[in-house]
Amino acid sequence: MDTNILTYIVTHTFDIVIAVFELSQNIVHQSAGVINGNTVLDFNAIIGDLTEQLENMEVGELFLLLIETSSVVYITLFMYYYLCKTTK
Repeated sequence: MDTNILTYIVTHTFDIVIAVFELSQNIVHQSAGVINGNTVLDFNAIIGDLTEQLENMEVGELFLLLIETSSVVYITLFMYYYLCKTTK
């Protein structure tokens, strides 16, 4: 029984792989319609709200936000440098 299952899987590996790729392509194609339909952003409202939030913060909170943002940028640049270095 096990030999029959293994033989079936080995002889139909290409068909199985193609089925997985077709399923993935179908999912991506369906999600593209959702993404294209729901990407409207109102940047004026976002920036206006962000400006109000920053104006209401105190100096200590702004300093911590600066440190947090700088650390995220530093980590991102470090990862980018490391990935570029390893691909050469």
